[in-house]
Amino acid sequence: MELVRVMKSLLYENLNPVFSVGCNNFPKNTEDFKWCLAAEQFMKSKPKLAKDAVDKYKKEYLSQYGSGIRAVKYDKEMDFFKERRNDVIKAMEIFKVHCPKLYNYIYRRMVEFSNGYVILDENNNYHPLNRLNTNYSALAYIATFFIPQIKKTIDIEQVLKDYFTEIDNSRGTTEFESSLDKLIFENPENSRDKTTYTLEKTWGSGQDVEDEFDRFLKDEKNNLEVYHYSGLYSFMDMIGIDMMIKSPTQIWVPVQVKKSQNDCVKSANDRSYKLQYRENMCENWCVSSENNNWVINTFNGSENFGTFLQPKNKPLDLNFFLSNRV
Repeated sequence: MELVRVMKSLLYENLNPVFSVGCNNFPKNTEDFKWCLAAEQFMKSKPKLAKDAVDKYKKEYLSQYGSGIRAVKYDKEMDFFKERRNDVIKAMEIFKVHCPKLYNYIYRRMVEFSNGYVILDENNNYHPLNRLNTNYSALAYIATFFIPQIKKTIDIEQVLKDYFTEIDNSRGTTEFESSLDKLIFENPENSRDKTTYTLEKTWGSGQDVEDEFDRFLKDEKNNLEVYHYSGLYSFMDMIGIDMMIKSPTQIWVPVQVKKSQNDCVKSANDRSYKLQYRENMCENWCVSSENNNWVINTFNGSENFGTFLQPKNKPLDLNFFLSNRV
């Protein structure tokens, strides 16, 4: 979305252009660079380790601050959450009639979100640090920067497990939590800026595809009614719905947009993904871009009802909608 692009450009303007992404902030062929790459691979193999540590830090420490960068629990009266909550309310009103199981699923997920925390900056805007729990490039950079050199000679798996989970009795925090405190509030050697730069540069690669498909649907050759939810901390996006399209029979269809057809196939075959998303839906689509075509996978729940090529320069074939098949 345009707002996302503007926010990104403003962020980049304020960051030193010599910053690099993740491990590339360390000189090539140095021990830190090699150790960082190994740390990144280990974290990818143990995703729960970092995710739990970041979630704990947000809830138990960063939520204690009243100003500046801080973690905030869901509050429906807070401006940051109001529009996002309104999107959910509208969707629930729609699906209560057309797809009750999706209505119930959205309700359950909103209960989860209401117990979570989001990191805001000093102006109450979404902060890129929210993406830290799944960004292994940024996490590996932080670990390499803050872990003492002497510890990097020990088995990397044990060092990282201790870093994320071992409590230092003198401080009452883990080494990782102390690192984040220093990163956020002291910013030694521009470590926070380098982390933020990494989080921004490695995020949102699929956003351009979403925006392009949104423009295609709204083009005068189609002029379809569309809700586009993706963006910064969109509840609907986190539920698994990037946008919704109204079919010729006036049924709203949830759509996910992926960078490639492989991503749609992977999401369709991933059992855990299906349990979270498609099995709780009625008609839904997964759309990807392939040269001059859209690849449209149509589903009823998790059952694939067909994959179609849609030329980008022609009106959307309305027979792709399950309720309009001829």
